[in-house]
Amino acid sequence: MTEYLTTLTTWLGQNPQWLAGAIALAAFVESLALVGVVVPGVAILYAAASLAGGSEVGLGTCLLAAVAGAAGGDGLSFLLGRHAHEPLLRRWPFRQHPGWLDRGERFIRRYGIPSVVIGRFVGPIRPVLPFVAGMLNMPPHRFFSANLLSALLWAPVYILPGYLLGRLAGSELSDPRNGGMLNLALLAVVVLGLGLMYGVHHWLRPSGPGEAQLRNRLGLDLLKSPRSGEQPIASGLLLVVSLTGLVLLILTLRHSSLLTPLDHAFYLVFQSLRNDALSPWVLGFTLAFSGWCLIGMTLLAAAFFWWRGDRPAALCLLLGQLATLAVALGARWLLDIQPPEPIAVILDDLAFPGVQAAGSTFLIVLLATFYAQQRPYHQRWISYGLAALPVLALGLARLYLGLNWISGVLGGILLGLCLVALARLGYSPLDRPKRRWRSSTGWLAAGLALSWLVICLSLELPPALASLQQG
Repeated sequence: MTEYLTTLTTWLGQNPQWLAGAIALAAFVESLALVGVVVPGVAILYAAASLAGGSEVGLGTCLLAAVAGAAGGDGLSFLLGRHAHEPLLRRWPFRQHPGWLDRGERFIRRYGIPSVVIGRFVGPIRPVLPFVAGMLNMPPHRFFSANLLSALLWAPVYILPGYLLGRLAGSELSDPRNGGMLNLALLAVVVLGLGLMYGVHHWLRPSGPGEAQLRNRLGLDLLKSPRSGEQPIASGLLLVVSLTGLVLLILTLRHSSLLTPLDHAFYLVFQSLRNDALSPWVLGFTLAFSGWCLIGMTLLAAAFFWWRGDRPAALCLLLGQLATLAVALGARWLLDIQPPEPIAVILDDLAFPGVQAAGSTFLIVLLATFYAQQRPYHQRWISYGLAALPVLALGLARLYLGLNWISGVLGGILLGLCLVALARLGYSPLDRPKRRWRSSTGWLAAGLALSWLVICLSLELPPALASLQQG
């Protein structure tokens, strides 16, 4: 299989006009129930996206190709499951692996329509879920709506890493070979990081070996939740890891120029991706989690928790957000690490640490933890994974707009995670059973938040857009 992949990659490198088609076909095959379970679609997608990033193929073209292929593959799998599942169940691979269908059916019955979106990011059962949805007679209009949404979310997650690292490998580094090495190093960091997070999450499961060992050694019994009886072990680990990473990042930036080539390379890569059609959307998305929008969203979230009787959560949100912004601004003033030049100064923010990255990370991740703690342990990773998407998207948006070095974005995210961990440690002993609230309360809170965003964006977006165009 490695030989075929190498041959395909070499051929695509010599024929870049077929890269978009290769991405669409790989996404289609990787999503198809009968073959997606054995074809290394992810490897092909990464290789093709990386080659596209190093050529003249546009990012938008790659994303559209991936969306079309993924939506088409899942759509065909759904139709096969709906109209032809009986003969297919007697053939390979379903005949040899009936457990795949059983796991897919349990997953769909547990999560319903959202399983189509969630399941696209779940490894082993991902290619069979649309097939099983067709077998279970899921309404077609609901499936195809969720299928399109999932493809739109899936495409950037699978295409952007390869595409950006392909651009980075060809950027103006001191030696062209450094770009390739940096490409491989960053890919290794991403893969190892995801594997490590999954391993830690599994290791810390209730009554598991890791949870028992750390519970005895850390002595967090005083911080145990009265509602669930759990000790905030994961929060303690998050604090140690994020604080260690932040300190190492600060020391590296203050006492060496080790990250300077990386900062400049990412800056040049993202500036080469900017275009007039996409920039207003990215700017609006960034503004939605900055300045008065961010403050207003925090106040609305705190009011919501106060209204439902969870006053400790409301205070954690307010005090934690104030602490996050104060620490980020203080560190920015003390460290005085300047942003990229030239730069269109749209938001009042400097390079390290990213104040907006810290504040938005704190709000999004803390809200995700509040929701996750109400769910069974084996389902919590879904909340954390969904929270990671907007955090990463905001970091990429700031890099795209040229508002931060990548080191500044990473510093802001790590600082936000530190404050989330501290907030969770303080909240855990106050986590008592909450009174129920009607679904209309949640819709009212969402409506108020949306209204606030519309008002703020209508005031802030036009001058910010004018500043972007002048810059």
